[in-house]
Amino acid sequence: MNKETMLDSENAPSDAPSDVKPIPLVVRVAITALLYPEPEGGFSIVVPALPGCFTEAETIEEARVQVRDAAEGWLAVMHDREAGKTDPQ
Repeated sequence: MNKETMLDSENAPSDAPSDVKPIPLVVRVAITALLYPEPEGGFSIVVPALPGCFTEAETIEEARVQVRDAAEGWLAVMHDREAGKTDPQ
């Protein structure tokens, strides 16, 4: 989700005045991911709190980056589905 999407008036509550601009608030969230070592090396990664959120990485350091990217992607897709912007498959 980009900044323009977050500040879009169509995301505002229905009773919000149209002339009031929202104040962006960034919240950092801790999420648990489970890393499963693969026999050929690297890891398969599951984020249990986000059903269907999976990724993979070669190292634990790369896993941190991959988990963040996968979780952000998962959240963006769920947001779009909820807003009716995409069809669930």
